[in-house]
Amino acid sequence: MARILVRPALLTVIMLSLALSTGCSGLLGGPYDQANGLVDEANEAIEEHNRLFEEARVAYEEAREAVEAGEDASDEAERIARRGRPCRRRGTS
Repeated sequence: MARILVRPALLTVIMLSLALSTGCSGLLGGPYDQANGLVDEANEAIEEHNRLFEEARVAYEEAREAVEAGEDASDEAERIARRGRPCRRRGTS
């Protein structure tokens, strides 16, 4: 009686192990797909950084020109602060 139960159980364990080992690698995509996705995310973050850096550079240039022209720097600082927006922290949406 035990022999009748062990053979199908062994066959079932082997089949499930094979199915899991071959099937799970395709669920999340291959390693190249995962790497491409992460590279795309990094490129988007770099583009966002470059955009924010350009905005900061422009604001600095405007403030520097205002100071050199003898304008009130506090008024310029308030104008820039109103125009700007708070930075996002990494990992938040």
